[in-house]
Amino acid sequence: MSEDDFDPALWFLAIEHGKIVAFCICYAEAPGDPDRALIDELGVVPAARRRGIGRALLHHAFNALRQRNITGAVLTVDSKNRSGAVDLYTRVGMHTAHANHTYLKELCPGVNLVVDQ
Repeated sequence: MSEDDFDPALWFLAIEHGKIVAFCICYAEAPGDPDRALIDELGVVPAARRRGIGRALLHHAFNALRQRNITGAVLTVDSKNRSGAVDLYTRVGMHTAHANHTYLKELCPGVNLVVDQ
């Protein structure tokens, strides 16, 4: 919140029964692309998933960004994400612009050097 590009008008919460169940944190400018916004974080607590809350937050963010004459929004996601995020982004009209691959080499056979999250 101490960054120069922090804008609380682009941070959105979904609250249910007095508790935060989802959030969407945006920035008006994506790094290296001043014509597009960055959707930096989107999260929905597991108990509130599959109810349209994430989709509603994204649409709310898109509308807020449009009001600022921002022409597009970018975000990154782990393609192996098990929460359904990739499908959500597709359903709201987003598409893959770039794909990255992470490679792993086992240095100590039998010892897991990468802890699954």
